[in-house]
Amino acid sequence: MAVSGKDTVALPTGPGFVCLDAMVLIHFNRVGRLKVLRDWLGPRVFTANVITEQELRRGLPRHPENRAILDSEWLFPVPVDEMEDIALVASLRRRWGSKDDQDRGEAEVVALCARYGWTAIMDDEVGRKAAKEHTVPCVYMLTTVLAAASCGLITPAEAWRLHCSIERERKRAVLSAGESHRPVFMKCVEQFTRVGEKLGDRRWPEILAMKGLDDLVIWTRRNT
Repeated sequence: MAVSGKDTVALPTGPGFVCLDAMVLIHFNRVGRLKVLRDWLGPRVFTANVITEQELRRGLPRHPENRAILDSEWLFPVPVDEMEDIALVASLRRRWGSKDDQDRGEAEVVALCARYGWTAIMDDEVGRKAAKEHTVPCVYMLTTVLAAASCGLITPAEAWRLHCSIERERKRAVLSAGESHRPVFMKCVEQFTRVGEKLGDRRWPEILAMKGLDDLVIWTRRNT
């Protein structure tokens, strides 16, 4: 379901709403847990329109499993149609040396989050650096899973199993699916719980917009 330019006037604002990069959708769908994103982040979850139309729809002949993402009624693709935002996307892609349609998804997620104050969930390091430059809250997919466990949306044990199911194939997160990282994962959940307690009733999903969560995961890995 795409949001038209006219409809974007009514879009909600603030860090209590998230915008997902393509990899988050693809990997949760790959392990059969796509609806977890709806349960955690819904009833409306945002992404960039270019992600659904160019990265997912055009790739259906090779990846028909991604039809489930496109058919998700809770997922709202939003176009980048303000001149200022179009210029930002173009500027980022020029700086990155992007070719053809490369990196448009990451650039548009940054632009949308900058405009609406949303929190980006994105692992791409180039996109994350741009998010930081434009003061866009941004967290890893792993950090999202940890925060969800700390807020009681999923048990720590089930969160670990979800993380492992994703990372056994992907192998890119700060924490691996190896048993040696299980204690680190659980320690992060404990630390995130303490962070969330300071937010009170507004801890989820606002906790994702707090600065330093990704850094806390890295610090814990190094010191556990």
